[in-house]
Amino acid sequence: NIPFVPGYPSINRVEGDAATHLGLLSVSAGILFGGGAQFYASTTYGTKNANSYENYRLPTKVRYTDPTTGLTTYPFPFGFTPRESTEEHDYAVTAGLKDTMAQWKWDLSTTYGADRIRLYTLDSANAGLFALTGIPTPSNYYDGFLEAQQWTTTLDVNRDFDVGLSSPLNVAYGGEYRH
Repeated sequence: NIPFVPGYPSINRVEGDAATHLGLLSVSAGILFGGGAQFYASTTYGTKNANSYENYRLPTKVRYTDPTTGLTTYPFPFGFTPRESTEEHDYAVTAGLKDTMAQWKWDLSTTYGADRIRLYTLDSANAGLFALTGIPTPSNYYDGFLEAQQWTTTLDVNRDFDVGLSSPLNVAYGGEYRH
């Protein structure tokens, strides 16, 4: 049946990049106080949906042989091409305060961000289950998710010292806590 597969002889659709749809939002703001201190904040949010083909599967990949009659059933007589699909949601929020004290510039900020990707297999079949039971299986599966979260807080301090060179000597130090 392979010559009758749509697109024959180019039945493997794994070419190029996955189809991707993106949505992004970014907002930044700041407030300058009378004494020179500055509060700042920003946030980002993004979504991404992607869909890509896997390799073509032969009709024999999913089959059931009836133990009584010996007849074999192929639910996909022309084979099939599964797809991998993802839904991603990503965001981050940052807030900080910076100022100068005794000629030392300091900047204290914190950022929290997270990313979650849901994974799916589409237009496929559970070959093992069909081989055992002959009962049609679902064709779309939720495979699970990947998730990452991070919270970072940073303090940066620096000051310029005139030591008689062509430009001032900058002394800087800082620290960061990451969870």
